[in-house]
Amino acid sequence: MVVLSAYIFCKCHRGHNSAQVMQKLRLLCSYLRVIGIRSVIEHGRPAFTILAAEVAMGVGTIGSTPPRTAVGLIAWNEARRRWG
Repeated sequence: MVVLSAYIFCKCHRGHNSAQVMQKLRLLCSYLRVIGIRSVIEHGRPAFTILAAEVAMGVGTIGSTPPRTAVGLIAWNEARRRWG
């Protein structure tokens, strides 16, 4: 979830709106299916769902449900410090 969160955060930070970020998520899912690693989508379904909901609420809500592990929080905070 951390990598996907950072990806979405960067897209929003660079000026993309919610619709553009949602399109990027759809394209990412399509790409993963085409290259044969659908398992990434299946294992990451909760993360994709949570992050898609955050994006749908508006780009200002990205990161409102941060990662729940200590390592995930450290990585997320580092990504925000570097690119936020």
